[in-house]
Amino acid sequence: MRVQRYEDAATFLSRAQDVLRAEPVTTTVIGTVAARAAAHPSPVASGTPQWWATVEDGPHVVGLAMRAAPWSPFPVHVGPMPEPAAAALADALLAEQPTVTEVNGAREAALAIAARLASASASSIETAMHLRLHELADLEVPADPPGRWRLATVADGDVVLDWYERFHAEADEQAGRPPDPNPPHFAPGELEARIDDGLMSLWVLDDLPVHLTAWNSPAHGVVRVGPVFTPREHRGRGYAAAAVARVSAAALEAGHRAVLLTDQANPTSNALYERLGYRPVTDMVNLRIVAN
Repeated sequence: MRVQRYEDAATFLSRAQDVLRAEPVTTTVIGTVAARAAAHPSPVASGTPQWWATVEDGPHVVGLAMRAAPWSPFPVHVGPMPEPAAAALADALLAEQPTVTEVNGAREAALAIAARLASASASSIETAMHLRLHELADLEVPADPPGRWRLATVADGDVVLDWYERFHAEADEQAGRPPDPNPPHFAPGELEARIDDGLMSLWVLDDLPVHLTAWNSPAHGVVRVGPVFTPREHRGRGYAAAAVARVSAAALEAGHRAVLLTDQANPTSNALYERLGYRPVTDMVNLRIVAN
């Protein structure tokens, strides 16, 4: 087994394309993040690691990983891979700086890698979040609530940014978890680029935004929907269902598959997506390696 790292997303995509095309749903996070980085290359802040990797068995790519999140402690995200590939990747990560303390992604691979890293430092593993990847089967379109759906514009940037930050904080609160000390956030210029690319939408009521649904550009025929956020005072009125249905329908009409990730600790959102026609594909996790 050999681990090959790439600092250039386009070069990685070229090498990883067979796996990304064969398993576009289970590798959706790596595929969409790498595609976005290739389409919108930007300088990386000092001290921020950014790379993608293939794990190779002879001439064959058998696993994919990346360290491309712009927030500390810069988690590593891994796709599905056989146990020997996970071991090889973990061994390569032991020399990584800054030290890897968070591993996210495909459940079995992430657990194997985190266990090897924790053992090397006499540490323990904590599960920060249980996630489940869903794919849309047959879309059930709900009745529209009052108001209308529209794409976000640059003028909506402050609202979108505030709701993106609240999405993560309130997800932790709803799940009964302590607040994430290092919540996800946008890289410089990323929010503006996503709005310019038409990847953010709002449900508005008399021109007042009441809901946000975002998505990623298609990668290998798959559109990943999210985040989906409705402020507390506007919940329970059907805005999320209507907006997610609009985005999902647009993906299908364009010939793509639609997927999304849910927090297994949030039964309300899981039930909503099930009603719309999303079905479970596989489980994923966010893991932390903590000192004993």
